Amino acid sequence: MDDRQRVEPGAPAVPAPRWYAVVLRFAADRFTPGAVLGLSLTVGLVVVGLLGTAFAVVLDAVLEHDGIAAVDDPVLSYTVHHRTGALSALFRALTFLGDPLPISAVALLGGVLLAVRARSRRPLLITAIATVGVQVLVFSIKFAVHRPRPVPAYALDTAGGYSFPSGHSTSSLVIFGVLAWLLSGHLRNRYARVAAWAVAALFVLGIGSSRVYLGVHHPTDVLAAWALGSAWLVTVLMTLGAVARLRAGVPPDEPAGDRTVPAVDGVSRDL
Repeated sequence: MDDRQRVEPGAPAVPAPRWYAVVLRFAADRFTPGAVLGLSLTVGLVVVGLLGTAFAVVLDAVLEHDGIAAVDDPVLSYTVHHRTGALSALFRALTFLGDPLPISAVALLGGVLLAVRARSRRPLLITAIATVGVQVLVFSIKFAVHRPRPVPAYALDTAGGYSFPSGHSTSSLVIFGVLAWLLSGHLRNRYARVAAWAVAALFVLGIGSSRVYLGVHHPTDVLAAWALGSAWLVTVLMTLGAVARLRAGVPPDEPAGDRTVPAVDGVSRDL
């Protein structure tokens, strides 16, 4: 005899439990494009989670002196034996650009120019929030980890303070990243937007590489800095996107539809 429950034809459907409907609605809202708490926030949180995990993996390797930290000495030794006069001059210039004063000047100048272009103070405010926030984050972690610099035998330049993570690498990624994002909002040509991001990426890669080339940072300092900086940058941009939707009066779980939302950088974008 079949013990399975039989449903007679024409019998009324059994209603789903209320909690099941609530869970389904919540999941659907998280993947709703254009909603304040929808798809963009979901993707952003996933990306931040992955970047945070990458940072934690590198940090654990540094503290335990194993895993990926095993590449530090071989990479530093390789750079020492492959330095040239031209490369040294190039990387000294790049590392100077990433120094606190020059990189702060880049952030200030870029923020001011974009604020004038947008006729709004928001680009300058966004740049300031991103810059100050990443500096606080980096110095807090440096003092918590207390990792010493590479041994002087590797150093082609001098640097004080702790080594992990690389402040030059973190700050340059956040500052050039936020400036590229702000600038791309004013560029209608797709190739121009790609070029803006490509230039920003080259500066970030060059400044981070310069710290290893000059022997003042371990490679894992730079890798962790890039993961940390990317996580902070995504967090800032994700928050700004949610703020822009809220300012436009979009309910948290309702798509914006065809409404034009005034972005916080002064550039209107269609959602």
